[in-house]
Amino acid sequence: MTANLQPCPRLSVRDAARVMNVSERTVYMARRILREAPGWEPEIMVGRLSLHAATKLLEARQGRAKPAEPRLLKAWRLATPTEREDFVVWLGEALSIAKTAGNQDLARAGSGRGTNCEVPSLGYLK
Repeated sequence: MTANLQPCPRLSVRDAARVMNVSERTVYMARRILREAPGWEPEIMVGRLSLHAATKLLEARQGRAKPAEPRLLKAWRLATPTEREDFVVWLGEALSIAKTAGNQDLARAGSGRGTNCEVPSLGYLK
């Protein structure tokens, strides 16, 4: 072989990450996307699709994506009883204000039936 046709030596993932100044995980993600969805490469190269988003799309497409926990539910689970009570009181006040201001859609969503915006008893939180 001539000097111009020499095979390129394979880089380890660690070396590739160091050369490109990215994490090894990023190299693994890029490699996976190139193998499983090569058509997405142009979108990633121009910045319309991130590696992270492409990985999530691959997982969803393959049925391996775990459902994301809604942020409000997660915040509720992590909140103290006092924080929960404060939030419910605030929400009741906001819905009451919306109802008096004539925003019936918001008031209806908050009360369940659109007839009442009472704050529920919070004894179970104590």
